[in-house]
Amino acid sequence: MLYRLIGKIKLFTSTVNFRQFTHMNSDKIAKKEFPVVDTFQGMATSNNIFVDKSMLIKEILDIKSKTFLITRPQRWGKSLNLDMLETFFKVDVDQETGVFDFEKQNKKHLFENLLIAKEKVRCRLLTGEYVSKKIIDLQGKYPVIKLTMVDGPDITSKEELVQTFARSLRDAYEKHQYILNSSKKMFLTSECKLMRKYLYDYRKITIFEIGLSLGYLIEALYKHYNTRVVLLIDDYDKIPINLLSEKSPYFEDAVEILDSLVSPIKNNIKVLFAVLSGITRLPFPNFNHYYYNSVDDPIFSKSFGFTETEIDTLLEKLIELKPKLPTKEIKKSITKWYNGYKIQNETIYNPWSIMNCFHSLSIDSDNPYKQYWIETGSTKLIEEAITNLPFTDKIEELIKYGETEVNYETYFRFENIETNEESLIILLLHSGYITKSKNGFYRIPNYEVQSYFFEHFITALLKKRIPKSSIPLILIDFEDTQKYVDKFQKEFLNKLVYGKYLGSSYFQTLVVIPFFFKSTEQPKHRIYVEKQTEAKMKIDILLTPKKGDSKLVFLLELKTVDTPEA
Repeated sequence: MLYRLIGKIKLFTSTVNFRQFTHMNSDKIAKKEFPVVDTFQGMATSNNIFVDKSMLIKEILDIKSKTFLITRPQRWGKSLNLDMLETFFKVDVDQETGVFDFEKQNKKHLFENLLIAKEKVRCRLLTGEYVSKKIIDLQGKYPVIKLTMVDGPDITSKEELVQTFARSLRDAYEKHQYILNSSKKMFLTSECKLMRKYLYDYRKITIFEIGLSLGYLIEALYKHYNTRVVLLIDDYDKIPINLLSEKSPYFEDAVEILDSLVSPIKNNIKVLFAVLSGITRLPFPNFNHYYYNSVDDPIFSKSFGFTETEIDTLLEKLIELKPKLPTKEIKKSITKWYNGYKIQNETIYNPWSIMNCFHSLSIDSDNPYKQYWIETGSTKLIEEAITNLPFTDKIEELIKYGETEVNYETYFRFENIETNEESLIILLLHSGYITKSKNGFYRIPNYEVQSYFFEHFITALLKKRIPKSSIPLILIDFEDTQKYVDKFQKEFLNKLVYGKYLGSSYFQTLVVIPFFFKSTEQPKHRIYVEKQTEAKMKIDILLTPKKGDSKLVFLLELKTVDTPEA
């Protein structure tokens, strides 16, 4: 199969107007419809949208590990689940005096009707002995340290890097500043000084003090409550990943600081358990004893993302709100757009896209099926890696066939993605752009990812493959249409990657790429892809003259032929 460019010319007057395509802005969330909620309590108190993931609590308590590193793609429920863990275990405490009450359990009602309410745990982790105990009775029984790693402005020095980490830690210290007012003797003078420094002058925190910070806070809470501490770190890898994407020289420094920050967790008997969540695993030299769970592992598979059963339940609730919506058509569309992730025998849907899509359906949006999740993060790091890799055989296999073979056991280092294609493919897996197929093969999961993959990643690939000799294509005299078409076919289309997995929108995107290569001479036409006219007709590619340059408008259409000669 080969795509050929067919040239059409028609003379229009310069006053002809074409209706521009517009993209809908994010709809304002309306709770009375089908809202998108990002807190556990908000989800748990909304009958329309709640999906019960409380069994994650039991899974964590059942596993014989004290430290967990859980990696999933962005917007896959990591923050929401850590918020649930915090809500479940956190003891009720007076923020002024530090007075607490283990018996109050003021959030217990949020869990009483969930799956976890019926479960028991054999409490070796909790008591040192195997004793059967209702998990719901553990609600509100432990102090919780919750860190959300925040990124800052461009980091141009190591001092600014330290401040970025300190800002994340300051939030945790602020939540527990009541211990300074406690009648119990918890802090040494140096420890008390560090806490006050976080509260009132965190910009002066040193790299050495970063390494002491979690250990001090764990010790203080353990003494205050006389019980072990739950530690939760959300987006643990955010700062290093952002530095790497910006090609910052401080990536390794960030990993080193993070390693020193979390090292006090190791073998700490005062920690009940610790959960770190992020997108991928970083190479820590010292912090290396933990239970690692990735998007490719069966454990926790139902706790992140939506299962088929959960989708059907959400769809039923949507139809209750909007009885006239076509159930079968919606299920078919969301399966095409957002399904496709396979973890062992589980079929998993992208949760962020599902919630936004259902919200759009509930407010009668004209365009409910579109890219939601894929646009919540930057892919600059991946695109640059594709451009710089010496070989891109597996990327091309994904384009041609929709899947490629991957050795998941390959040693993966984040910083190697621009030199080792296997590392890049594994990053695509961790980031949600591919998923396991069978027999060591991995594939693009659904249409949302597929459309973005072709639009952005293939553009990066073509910048590498298409020589700058294509630039003159934008300078050809369009009045000689056949010359332009022949030249475009030879210099551009014949050099593309083809495959049965590709649709016409892929080629529409590719055809306009040469027009965006930088050149000392500027093109005389504006370019529109899939242009819709006032008569509601679609044109594959439309070139309209810039003011004063020409009076000609060009329509370019793409047609499929079986052979290059057809």
